[in-house]
Amino acid sequence: MPGPGKPTAGAWTTLEEGPITFNGMQAYTRDYVWRTGTGAPRRSVQTCVTVGRRAFLLVGTTANTPAAVQDDLPQVEHIMATFQPVVSTLPSAPATSIPGQDR
Repeated sequence: MPGPGKPTAGAWTTLEEGPITFNGMQAYTRDYVWRTGTGAPRRSVQTCVTVGRRAFLLVGTTANTPAAVQDDLPQVEHIMATFQPVVSTLPSAPATSIPGQDR
């Protein structure tokens, strides 16, 4: 059973989604609305950015009310736009090996 703040599986409505350029990086974003387990309406933005072999998922959520969407959603998007991955710590590509080659 979903608890407070947890959506019921499959109970969201996508408002907009698609590929974007996010801070100069290729990304995919989705804006959607959903309800918590207690029925509170929410509006969320998810943006997935890949850098090398890492994927970063940014999520921002606010109440899905006219006032919150007008006042809070731009702030959520502004905060998300400050994301800058530290590329100096990205893992290197794995050594390619053919199974059984080292025998």
